[in-house]
Amino acid sequence: MRALYYKAKLAQVLQKDENAKRFYSALMNQDVDFPEKEQALIDYGVLLKELKEYKTALTVYKKLSDFWHKRGTGVSRDFISSWAECAANAGSFEGAEKLYRQMLATFPDKARADSVTLKIARCQLGGKDYSGAIETMQDLARGDYGQEFRAAATLALGDVYYDQGLYPNALSAYTVYCGLPGCVRLRQGPFKIAKTYQDQGRFPEAIHEFEFLLQRYPQSVYSSPASYSLAQCSEALSDFQTAIRHYDYLVQSSGPRTLSNKRKNAATI
Repeated sequence: MRALYYKAKLAQVLQKDENAKRFYSALMNQDVDFPEKEQALIDYGVLLKELKEYKTALTVYKKLSDFWHKRGTGVSRDFISSWAECAANAGSFEGAEKLYRQMLATFPDKARADSVTLKIARCQLGGKDYSGAIETMQDLARGDYGQEFRAAATLALGDVYYDQGLYPNALSAYTVYCGLPGCVRLRQGPFKIAKTYQDQGRFPEAIHEFEFLLQRYPQSVYSSPASYSLAQCSEALSDFQTAIRHYDYLVQSSGPRTLSNKRKNAATI
């Protein structure tokens, strides 16, 4: 077993990943203890994560966990965090959520609870547990957490409502987000509010919000999408001259090529 481990380690150092995986896999299939077994499992897990082979890595994390529990040492917070991250990347969102909750229960750290709670919400979203995600994000948005995480949760909450077609709820969340003091990337809020109005067919309100965004943040990454949406809203209201003006602006400012076709279509209506 020791010789097999050293072969795997040498192949890993030489970046011969397929050989390393073959040797490590052979070790995994042997239920035999040897002095380097712990380090072998750790090294194999690191390799699999680097190669983004997350599903296989999960079996290694399980073996490491069993190994440490058998030895009576338990697992560290960082190990659970890495395991949960791997599970989420593997698409095992329920397993990742359980691991993050285990982390909160085993290592109660108020300073880190907000980031872990946000990860739980993202796992719930990944697993399409929308009601659970909404509940978690509401707790994070309203609770005694750091401002950055409250803002992220509020914005994500609005996105969930929006995706579910719950536009009044989405507008409420986006409005709260815009009102948070010192909120980073704040211009997302006005754009999302405007898009929600547009998707509701409330074009005058949408136009007002898009114009506000362009006046306040003329150089933002949302300028072109906002101008395009303004053109769409104007077209929906049969204000074709205004629509063409916005389409022309986008074409002249090196907007997407598809916009020139949209402009031509508007011009022939």
